[in-house]
Amino acid sequence: MIYCIYVYMFVSYLKNFFGNIYIYIYIYIYILPKLHFSDKHSPLSLKMEKEYRSYKLNEARRANRSRVLPQSASDLGKLTVVLDLDECLVHSRLSSGQDAFRQDEERKEDPHPLDEFVFTLNSGEVVHCNKRPGLDLFLKTATKEYELMAYTAGIESYASPLLDYLDPKGNIFRHRLYRDACIYAGGIYTKDLARFNRPMNRILLVDNNAMCFLPQLANGVPISAFYDDQEDKALVVLTKFLASIKNKPDVRPSLIKSFNLVNLLREHRTQILG
Repeated sequence: MIYCIYVYMFVSYLKNFFGNIYIYIYIYIYILPKLHFSDKHSPLSLKMEKEYRSYKLNEARRANRSRVLPQSASDLGKLTVVLDLDECLVHSRLSSGQDAFRQDEERKEDPHPLDEFVFTLNSGEVVHCNKRPGLDLFLKTATKEYELMAYTAGIESYASPLLDYLDPKGNIFRHRLYRDACIYAGGIYTKDLARFNRPMNRILLVDNNAMCFLPQLANGVPISAFYDDQEDKALVVLTKFLASIKNKPDVRPSLIKSFNLVNLLREHRTQILG
């Protein structure tokens, strides 16, 4: 009966485009360790898939070689945590003429200002931005525990000034990747963690857009989209989740067990990436 509930919750999870991260991380940390599955139905019985390859993926990698340097001595051995930007850490309240700055996806209309800051692009355009509750503390703490990277489907001329505001000294994010480092296929921008030149067993991507995980489904950590919810606790939950897996030699079994993205999105990946 418990296993049926587990399956049902993950089906609902897909339907809601991974908006309920709180439920699944809670299950992973507090519920699953107390359950006993048969080998046939255990989430851990999922075999680790081989590195996914496709023509589109290989062509994109050949066309855009990574420039990310190896881990520094101070980060050696740390888990690499790659963070999305829009609707993950912040929500920019863009005008209609600025929509092309970020990935085209369904968003809440007319969000209210919340812990708002303003930054200016090189073009002189002004952008108003909402900061996710707890963001400053999360970044301050996480940059000490993990090797933090930023990876956004936003264009660099927009995202770089935004990241400069969040990281004015340049000591939070070790490296930043923008839209030109994404893989555009099927009308969406997906994110290829191979760009970071890190072992796949010690890297993960936190993103609110499920399609961004397609190149490496076993490395995804979905998070709910943020707009203007002052009661949002996603970063608090994420902090606890990351702490629970940061010392694991391979984080992928834990992520498969918690989110099951390999099974839920395998067909989508084939359709989009080939």
